[in-house]
Amino acid sequence: MKKTVLIFSFILSGFFIISAQDHKNDILMTIAGRDITLGEFERIYMKNNNDNVVQKQSLEEYLDMFINFKLKVIEAEELGKDTLESFLKEFNSYKKQLAKPYMTNPDITEEFAKEAYERMKKEVLASHILLSLAEDASPEDTLYVYEKLMNIRQRILDGEDFESLARATSEDPSAKTNGGLLGWFSVFRMVYDFESAAFNTPKGEVSMPIRTRFGMHIIKVDDLRDAKGSRKVAHIFIRAPKSMSDEDRDAAKIKAFALTDSLNLGVDFGDLARRHSEDRSSAESGGEIPWLVSGQMIPVFDQAVFSLENPGDVSEAIQSDYGWHIIKLLDKKLVGSYEDEKAEILLKIKQGDRNAIKDEAFIKDLKKEYNFSFNEENFRKLLNQLDASIFEAGWKATAIAGMEEEELFSIDHKRVTLGEFAAYLEKQQRKQNPAKLEVYAREKVKAFEKQEILDFEENNLLNKYEDFRNILQEYHDGILLFDLTDELVWSKAVSDSAGLEAYYEQNRNNYKWGERVNAFTITVNDSLITKDVRKLSAKLIKKGQFSAEALYKSFCPEDSLNSCLTIKEDKYEKGDDEKVDATKWKKGVGSLYTVNSRPSFVVITDLLSPSLKELKETRGLVTADYQKFLEDKWVESLREKYSYNVNKELLKYIKE
Repeated sequence: MKKTVLIFSFILSGFFIISAQDHKNDILMTIAGRDITLGEFERIYMKNNNDNVVQKQSLEEYLDMFINFKLKVIEAEELGKDTLESFLKEFNSYKKQLAKPYMTNPDITEEFAKEAYERMKKEVLASHILLSLAEDASPEDTLYVYEKLMNIRQRILDGEDFESLARATSEDPSAKTNGGLLGWFSVFRMVYDFESAAFNTPKGEVSMPIRTRFGMHIIKVDDLRDAKGSRKVAHIFIRAPKSMSDEDRDAAKIKAFALTDSLNLGVDFGDLARRHSEDRSSAESGGEIPWLVSGQMIPVFDQAVFSLENPGDVSEAIQSDYGWHIIKLLDKKLVGSYEDEKAEILLKIKQGDRNAIKDEAFIKDLKKEYNFSFNEENFRKLLNQLDASIFEAGWKATAIAGMEEEELFSIDHKRVTLGEFAAYLEKQQRKQNPAKLEVYAREKVKAFEKQEILDFEENNLLNKYEDFRNILQEYHDGILLFDLTDELVWSKAVSDSAGLEAYYEQNRNNYKWGERVNAFTITVNDSLITKDVRKLSAKLIKKGQFSAEALYKSFCPEDSLNSCLTIKEDKYEKGDDEKVDATKWKKGVGSLYTVNSRPSFVVITDLLSPSLKELKETRGLVTADYQKFLEDKWVESLREKYSYNVNKELLKYIKE
């Protein structure tokens, strides 16, 4: 039984309410000294019904049930159930989940999604030159690489060939063979900063240096075209890497062209792929590979795929650094509408590096909202106490003794101290290669700021968002109510055998069988003996000697499994079984019918008068009634224990 499903079941359904806003803060009721406003009652009432009409009687019934609900929650709190570790763990888990939608800026997400969609409609053909630069590089090293790349860029602008310079200067290993050419690509194929530079650089021009986690780049945009969409293809692959001998490479080429000839003669592509393709991951499926978009495969393969226009078209044998490929176009899809593509776009944003950029923008907004202030002077005091031991996981926060209470930064009214950051540093340190201490410390303080400001925002959600505050309160009350009701009602009714039996004895007249019949349903597995089985059944009933054993003995004497007949005995009330009801409840043999093409009939042996049910025959119903009994007694005791009063005059503001 899921608690999240049951939380609002405790507040029973009602009818749609239109409230007078002027009275929503008026006190509708006071229970055990706790005030509940008309607005709170109205909100929960509205949330837990689907009808559009208010009836006075139903409203007052709901009010009575609402009081019971609140009494149970108050009792749980008075018993300290909301301080138990198990409750806090579950409640905080729900709180974290509920907070997630509030811990982002939906406007930023929408902007990213729309930008991605516009880029999805285009493809860029670009080349780049990369100079390596560590992510934690010092400002001096960063400036050095930047100036070096600007010099290369100027040489290109002065007329030098980009491809030649890429081969000579780029630190991307593939540039030595491809001259920096990246091929065609669209959105989500490159890291976001690189993608943005490529899409924002006009055709034929070279970008300014841009920084990614791989280093620093300049990008030349060679061409721009409408997106080709995505392609579903199958391929046949024949290995022929450069490391292979000339003889083997020649044999691979001959085989590839022979396969092309076979395809031209009408041999099935899938069959050839299964028998000859050396890409074993796709060969078994006839060479099929997942849907592709531009830039996903090596350029020569990519170009061949997107040169095929119609499903069923097959390429010539094409050569790459890996070998020979023959490609068949199976299907293609163009870019859909924004609404069609949005779900997939949002998923890719969440999974890609845009998500981190989106988070950074959210943090920036929060800093502005909460007047974030960073104390650079105090940060440098701590920086002066750092040493290389932090790269051996040996630095101690005590190194800043005497400075612990000095402010590092503030978030609204909250001060975060050097001591708190020092403790964070000590906990986060790991053995690693030494780096510049200032670069390391600034990276850590950035992560610490993010953690603190997100924690501050999460803790402030209750103040910022009324809907979050309301739903969290509902989860709080619902979990408490579930746990206490389970303890005092549900589980107790199941485990309290003595109490259940006593309740049954006191109320056993409520559990009665109506008129019943004792009946046998008989299926004849050997249709040749059907007439004889029915005849003997009628004879045995007349004598009062009918039994399943008598039939088995007569018709299945040598069969220990009694497989010639299938016989089931049971007691039935009217409406339990339509075939039994068809006998008109008369002793004797009923009409023939079929079950899975086999002859079947019902035999009524006895008409049974109404009788009391034994506990074992009705335990489920007795348990449910016992649970209601326990809950009613509990509510009665709570109404005696806690004082409450209701201003029913306010109900008139809930319009009918």
